[in-house]
Amino acid sequence: MESSAARIENLLNEKILLFQDLVEVLKDEKKSIVEIDVDKLWAFSQKKQTIASAIEAIINQIIGVLDEAAIDHAMNVKTFSVGKMIEKMEPEKTDRLGKQHISLILIKKRVHALASENKKFITEYLGVMDELIGMISNIGDHTPVYDNNRFNKRSKKTTYMLNTEV
Repeated sequence: MESSAARIENLLNEKILLFQDLVEVLKDEKKSIVEIDVDKLWAFSQKKQTIASAIEAIINQIIGVLDEAAIDHAMNVKTFSVGKMIEKMEPEKTDRLGKQHISLILIKKRVHALASENKKFITEYLGVMDELIGMISNIGDHTPVYDNNRFNKRSKKTTYMLNTEV
């Protein structure tokens, strides 16, 4: 029968592969953000949710292995930590687990960076769209921009991109 450390090692390998898949999804998601492809963005949202559920299932399996091996860990899915798990295991069984832990840390940082970048890009894009819609619809300013003589009636300088005489 496979040892608990070997089973955990295999599960951590699966977890690393899932995080690599998540990195690829986030890269593709960024392309869809740039292309403004809403249908693809919804599909990527579903893919990310599926990957997150699979990662959570792996964590549950690891916790199950720890329980079977009678390793006192006091962790659940939300509080799970590979570092804490390694501390609770016998040192001679954790050599390769330490390397996997480092790999997980690095790939998680990559995921967080890509997710933050995508979120920032979407926020900036939505801000620009909000400004454009505001300019087009003239929201918040009920005075007309032009009088009957077609001259700009605003005395203050505007930041409108479409502020030209027609």
